[in-house]
Amino acid sequence: MKKHIYFLVFLAFVSLASSANPIPLRAYLSHASFLSPESGPYLETYLSILGKSVQFVRNENGKFQGTVTVTMLFKQHDSIKEFRKYDLHTAEIDDTSHINFIVFDQQRIALANGSYELELAIADKNREMLPFKAKDGVDINFDSKKVSVSDIELIDSFTQATETSKMAKSGYDFIPYQDYFFPQNSKKITFYGEIYNTLALLGSDKQFVITSSLQSAETGKTVDDFFRI
Repeated sequence: MKKHIYFLVFLAFVSLASSANPIPLRAYLSHASFLSPESGPYLETYLSILGKSVQFVRNENGKFQGTVTVTMLFKQHDSIKEFRKYDLHTAEIDDTSHINFIVFDQQRIALANGSYELELAIADKNREMLPFKAKDGVDINFDSKKVSVSDIELIDSFTQATETSKMAKSGYDFIPYQDYFFPQNSKKITFYGEIYNTLALLGSDKQFVITSSLQSAETGKTVDDFFRI
């Protein structure tokens, strides 16, 4: 199951940026591991940033734009196995008085089977502040001798893919659902997962059954009307 990290970065009122944008930077990270038949295991990271928590400045095009620097380290013990550092730019806008969008970023990172410590740092480039840092564990374990299942990715929406992109899997573009909370008026829960090694281990003429269900956190029992085959 994918993990989630929620960031709430508080700025001191003495900061020069505080008077212009007192809302603290808010970001939400989740991740899920998958297996590519061609290149092996990889991790997808899903980062959402509340647009109105980003400091917007006027750019060379005369538009307002925000920029957040993202740094990811994947470590085993004290050894860095993979590294990502990039600037995430918001859309260009004309007016900053009504910012009601989410800045979303997805990365695909090749990682071998194993346990990793993910160190994440995020910082608003237009504020005088140190990066906010957090850590999380990542476990990737796909056994080539067993039928295995990817992590489950909760989906907000999906459309048929028209071109190859990092948002596309199995012919569809997926927008992740960046929470574990579903309001009472929710009519459905959409999720995506992949099953591996069925052809090699079961053969092309064998059938198998997939079941899905919701369980009560209190009792561990399957919730009625939420069992599917």
